[in-house]
Amino acid sequence: MRIKHNIFLQLLTMLLCLTSLQFLSRSAYARLSGEAELGYETYDAKIDGVKVVKADSFMHRYSLLYSDSRALAGGRLGGYEYSLGYEWGAFDTNVKTSLPAGNTDISQTRGHILFNGEILFDPKELPLTFHAYSHDMNRMQFQRNLNTFSAASIIGSGDQILSTTMPYDIIDGQRISSGATLVFGVRNGMTNGYNAIFRHIPMLWLDYQDEIVHDTKGLTPMDTRLSRFAFVSLNKKDNWFHFRSSRYNDYINPNNDWKEKAFQIGTVDQTMQRRWIDFTNWIKISVDGSWTKRDAPDIINATERYDLNLFSIATRSAWDARTFATFSRYTDDNRLHYDANLPLYVAGTWGTDTDWRFRVSDREQKMLNTLRDWENTSDMLSTMQVTAFKRSSFTLTPTASIEYTDATTTGKTLALEGAVETSSTRRFSSRYTLFGRYDVKYFTAERSAQASTNYLTQELEGRFAYTPSATWNVQLEQKFQTASGTNPGTSGEAITVNSDFNTNTSSSTYWRGNGLSIGDYTRSVTRLSGSWRPLPRLTVSLAASEDMLFASGQSASYITTINNSISYDVTSLHFNVQNQYSMQKNANGSDTSISSNGYASYTPNRNVDGSLNYNIQRRTFNDNNSSTYATLTQKFNYYIFRVNGVSRRLLEFNEQIEYNENSSVNANSVLLIGPMSSFNTNVSTTSTASITRFTLGGRYYPLKHLYVGVSGQYYLIDPGGIKGQIYTGSLGLNASKLSFSLDYSYGTQQNGAKRVEQRFAANMKKAF
Repeated sequence: MRIKHNIFLQLLTMLLCLTSLQFLSRSAYARLSGEAELGYETYDAKIDGVKVVKADSFMHRYSLLYSDSRALAGGRLGGYEYSLGYEWGAFDTNVKTSLPAGNTDISQTRGHILFNGEILFDPKELPLTFHAYSHDMNRMQFQRNLNTFSAASIIGSGDQILSTTMPYDIIDGQRISSGATLVFGVRNGMTNGYNAIFRHIPMLWLDYQDEIVHDTKGLTPMDTRLSRFAFVSLNKKDNWFHFRSSRYNDYINPNNDWKEKAFQIGTVDQTMQRRWIDFTNWIKISVDGSWTKRDAPDIINATERYDLNLFSIATRSAWDARTFATFSRYTDDNRLHYDANLPLYVAGTWGTDTDWRFRVSDREQKMLNTLRDWENTSDMLSTMQVTAFKRSSFTLTPTASIEYTDATTTGKTLALEGAVETSSTRRFSSRYTLFGRYDVKYFTAERSAQASTNYLTQELEGRFAYTPSATWNVQLEQKFQTASGTNPGTSGEAITVNSDFNTNTSSSTYWRGNGLSIGDYTRSVTRLSGSWRPLPRLTVSLAASEDMLFASGQSASYITTINNSISYDVTSLHFNVQNQYSMQKNANGSDTSISSNGYASYTPNRNVDGSLNYNIQRRTFNDNNSSTYATLTQKFNYYIFRVNGVSRRLLEFNEQIEYNENSSVNANSVLLIGPMSSFNTNVSTTSTASITRFTLGGRYYPLKHLYVGVSGQYYLIDPGGIKGQIYTGSLGLNASKLSFSLDYSYGTQQNGAKRVEQRFAANMKKAF
């Protein structure tokens, strides 16, 4: 029963195609395509001559697809296309180890029909469009998780050197998407002759979509179906009526099932895009209301929702106003929610050098839980800002805001904010830039069974920038902040407590994170930055900042940050370096962080390219413990091209060096052995792990699409002084319809015992 509708859609699509044969155009397009893919891989490992792992895998996949497309009545009525085929694949992976518990044998065989049918009926003389489709062109995928058959997961295999790509699962199954859309009626008001009567009939839009996912043989079985139906009618110019119904079935876990139906009316079209109605020549409105109900066996997924939206825009020559009023009522999981939001935004100009902005909003939220009483949240906000003297040497921008919040859980809070700022314009100077701002916030809070509390914050900010030329820029910023009283511990929607706290930026490793809990404090933040561009493509920048915090009941805290960057970018050379030093100091000690990362690439011509990439990070905790991470990658490639005839690559040589290191120092380690193992002996321990790789390789292209490649790699792992070598050889062909590759790898590693690994892989893919 669950695929009954889908079969009906497929039969309907095919039936429409067959009944339309009489309208076939003489021009038709049909083709037969297919693919064949084969893959074989073998891997074995020996320790001191004793074989510990023997694994092999064979996979093959085949597909055949016939496609055709035709026009109806020479394209005057539309057209259709269809495809029909089949895909089949299988693999067999076998792993044997020295221990029987590590043996693995996995084999799978999958196959399914590929199909695609689509028809478009669109007569130009009638206001009618019908489109139907059904397809399942999902191709199977072989899962090749490198860790599934790695040495770490095979009992008794030891440490693996070479990576394997043996399949362990096939992602397949049905993923059928079907649907049909019917549009009937005049959409643009233009009619011709005998079909003018359709202008008086409401426009109709019907849409049905069905998605089936059926894959019960995979590692994560899936068997679901999602059906959606929509009926939309255009009653007037932009008044749309919607009825939408959706149903979701999970045949493996029926608790996830749900059914949903929705009614909507208003200025929202069939694509759910909002339309605007010209109420007058300067007022636009958009209104819609909806009701949505979802039924589900699990009460968590059952919901019911009402929404009402009233949007309007008024535009005059000297001002404009906007409002986006919304109301919603919904239930979910034994809870009832109310949310009403009424904002108003007004902006305008006074004369030629003054503009103003005004905002007022009221948001009421209520929630009723069957286990608790009502939880109410109210937020009322009003703010006014004026920017004056825009054509003078200095602008003046005063701002005033008031916000009142009342919440059942946090109590009542009244917040007042006043600010005034000024900044210079180009009338003052083209080289100097001045900016100043003073901001004051006052919070009064009332909590249940507690006395009323007050909190006052002040902020004074100044900025000076000097640009003597196009190559130089210097900027100095200073900020002073003070606070007194009892922190309310909560903020409204617009006026926030200590808004400069709790902000983490990429320019600093440390930041202030106690903005809602800190009480009385004095803070100073100084930042000096500059940039220099001696060349058009070269930029050097340097910035230093000092953040000092003196809080009541706490020790003084300092955060110092220094940032430096150098970048150079031309056609043949790209260079970028980022450096940072950060330190946080308080009574508990100091933490420091030093990091540097850079990248450089050089391509003087098509024959040579090279790159260097590094990253170094070091952090010290409490003046004693530390950790260091470093990585370095260097690459160099040299190419030789054939120049007679068509230019193509003939030879290439590759060189690469990689170095990675992780180290840590713990100055307060506990001695874990001996008679003093129960006491902290403050033994300093250092642990370092590193790996170094050096790789050389090359490729020869006797033909344009044929290559032969070899490579060798030497690596060293510490601690332990583990040495290893990996040698590879490859042969491949990459053509438009045919590709194959042969790869052989040989690896050795000395770690007390000698480990030898071999891997051979052959892959071929043919398309026609």
